[in-house]
Amino acid sequence: MLTILVVDDEAPLRAAVREILEINGYQVVEACDGLEAFQVFVSSDIGLVITDMVMPNLDGIGFITKLRESFPFVPILTMSGGTRIASEGQLAADVYENERLAKPFTAAELLKKVAKLTSEVEL
Repeated sequence: MLTILVVDDEAPLRAAVREILEINGYQVVEACDGLEAFQVFVSSDIGLVITDMVMPNLDGIGFITKLRESFPFVPILTMSGGTRIASEGQLAADVYENERLAKPFTAAELLKKVAKLTSEVEL
């Protein structure tokens, strides 16, 4: 079973994403920021990362950059909302995110992106 790391500083959003993913057969681990996420990633068998962009301690760009240094091929789905999403999205693209979701998003949108990225992993 594929394990997905969900990273967001908003606990209710992490819980909602976890519920959607678990109902659809994925195993989920969580982190509240990029620092915790990197620690969780290196100690777990993660097949996909879903990360927020704006977080305390280590934001999405910092986390993705650090992750790509050691794990260049892990699929990454970024998610963000607000007025900064365009510039964040460009920065994320520059550090190799694979897919992007704008908040708020629907369960169907999330699952479509996850299915696309996990089918690429399983090939």
